[in-house]
Amino acid sequence: MNNFTEQEINQLAALTKTWAQGDCQIDARKFKKSVLKWAIHFGLLRLVDDRLWTGDSNFDAINCLPPSVIFNILKPALEARTGFTINRAQEWKDLCVYPSGNRFETVRDLQLREQFLLKLDFAGLINFHSAGQIWRIEII
Repeated sequence: MNNFTEQEINQLAALTKTWAQGDCQIDARKFKKSVLKWAIHFGLLRLVDDRLWTGDSNFDAINCLPPSVIFNILKPALEARTGFTINRAQEWKDLCVYPSGNRFETVRDLQLREQFLLKLDFAGLINFHSAGQIWRIEII
């Protein structure tokens, strides 16, 4: 398990949000070396001609991102919404998952949203209970 500082968590969340937007060049001076090393190792960033870029399609957010980073990204949605509206939260786009109601949404997006929430539950950051598509979420 990675023990990141609050600053590193915020930086990884910022990189993840940028990655979700597509191919973007990153200014490495704005990030700690440990964050950049982790991001390159897991494919969140890639090095092209001595420059850092996001947009690598091989990055697997559900399996690679630490729960604390996922929580940092989803926390505004978890605090501000109740019931089914959590599925409509735009913060899901920061994890490359389409929110409910988006014209590009597929069944896979619903499954990924549930997997992200289960990962947060397993890490002890939220209590997540589901019965089919009925979810109850409590921030711990």
